Amino acid sequence: MSIDKALRYYVCCIAILAFAAPFVQARQPQDDSRDDRTLEEYNELLDLIFPRDLYGTRYAFAVRITPSFDSESQLVVRVELDDSIHVELMKVVGRSAWDTLSDRRLRDTVLSFDDLAKRVKVERRPVAVSRETLSWWQESYFRAVRATMEELEHQARSYQRTGVERTWISADGVIYSIWYWQGGVDSYWRVSDGELTSRLHSPLAQWVAEVMERAEQ
Repeated sequence: MSIDKALRYYVCCIAILAFAAPFVQARQPQDDSRDDRTLEEYNELLDLIFPRDLYGTRYAFAVRITPSFDSESQLVVRVELDDSIHVELMKVVGRSAWDTLSDRRLRDTVLSFDDLAKRVKVERRPVAVSRETLSWWQESYFRAVRATMEELEHQARSYQRTGVERTWISADGVIYSIWYWQGGVDSYWRVSDGELTSRLHSPLAQWVAEVMERAEQ
């Protein structure tokens, strides 16, 4: 395999830096023929309860955490064209969005996502962030992206030499999703790693954990 082909392979798989078996078991039951459709419905429900309007800004980003078993959360950061800052933290309280979807799936074949979204209780609150913190978030995001790309390139070159893929397994998988918008460029990362309180392998997952920790203070 050429190095270019190997790099393309890893860039196509850029969202997955680790494979978390427990998450797969928790969110996608292996014996259910509707697994793919259920996951699509779950993501659609999350987008309804966690809106993220990033456009029309100087730059903006959203980070979303979907644990295997706990409730979901999302942070949206907008730096407006007039340089004003708007930050909002959203957290599911009570039953998780996944559990709500799973319960309804057992009873109904046809799902109303608007109805499901109303059944998920979401706590929303503004977050005060200094410009120094915001600058650090942005700079450390770019550092995490660079570190991730270097790791992907290293893995691609290693795979090209040995044909062996190196991955790590997390005991309780969490999906860390990042949407970043700036200068007409959209980017999206989806990383599977360990719990927030564990040692994280992915620089991007670590960045999300640090941002969320500061936002929740």
